[in-house]
Amino acid sequence: MRSSSRSSFRFAGWLLLAGASIVPLAAFAQTDVRIGVKATTATKSPLLLATFQGQGSVGTAPADSRATARRDFDLSGVYSVADVEPLTGSPAADPGQMGATRVEGTVAAALGGGFTFAGRAIDVGTGETAFTRQYPMTRATLRETMHRFVDDVLEALTGERGVAETKIAYVKHVGRAKEIWVMDYDGENQRQMTHDGVLALSPAWAPWGTEVAFTTYKRGNPDLYLFDLARGASYPFSTRPGLNTAPCYSPDGKWIACTISRDGNSEIYII
Repeated sequence: MRSSSRSSFRFAGWLLLAGASIVPLAAFAQTDVRIGVKATTATKSPLLLATFQGQGSVGTAPADSRATARRDFDLSGVYSVADVEPLTGSPAADPGQMGATRVEGTVAAALGGGFTFAGRAIDVGTGETAFTRQYPMTRATLRETMHRFVDDVLEALTGERGVAETKIAYVKHVGRAKEIWVMDYDGENQRQMTHDGVLALSPAWAPWGTEVAFTTYKRGNPDLYLFDLARGASYPFSTRPGLNTAPCYSPDGKWIACTISRDGNSEIYII
C-alpha cells in the first residue's frame, strides 16, 4: 500500500544499511536482543450510517454507494458502524451521544447522465454539521467517489486522511509467469499491470501514486523498470548486468534505492 511514512522508514533504513561497516559475526555472539511488545486497545467512536437516499432515476446507485462507504468506515479502524434510517428533518442535539457521528448521503440523477452524490457528517452530540460536500459521479467511478468521500470525512473529523483511496501493487502467478497486479486497498478491482510472460518481482509505489518500480526478467536479466499507470506502459530504469532489484523511492520521489550487483557483489545504490 502506498504510504509516505512507511516509505520514509524503509528508505531511511536502506540508507543506514548502505553506509554501515561490515562487522564480523563473532562480534555479536554474546549479544542478547530482546524486543518488548505491548498490546493496546483503542475504543472506536460510534458512527451512525444512514441509508443513502435516491433522487430521480438512480437505480441501485444509492445502495451500492452506501455499501462501499460502510466497508471503508469499517476498515478504517476508527469507527464502530451502526445502520440507521435517514433523518427526516434537521438534526437535533443529543448530549447523551457526545463523540458520535451520523453520516447521511443522497445520490441524485444529474443532467446529461451520471449522478451527483451529496454527503455530510453530523456531530450527534451538538447536532451541527461537521462536514458536507458534493461529488460528481458515474457508475464507473462510484467506488472511487465513495473512497474519496470516506477519506474526506476522516480527514475532517480526525485530522488524518484515511487509506480508502490507496492501492496495492503485488505479484501474482499468471500461468507459468509472475506478473505485477494492482488492486484497491480492500482487495476489489484487481487488474493486471504487466503482460510480459516472465518473472516480475518487488513492486514499489512512487510517492505520487501513478508509477510503480519493479524488477523484470523480460530481457533475461533482472532489470529494474518503471511502469507508468497513466500511459499503461513500462520503460527501463536500470539494466546493468547482474541484479537490479528491490526498488524503494525516496519520500520526495527524486531517488530510488535498489540492490545492484554491477561489481560482482550485491550493494545498495541510490539512483
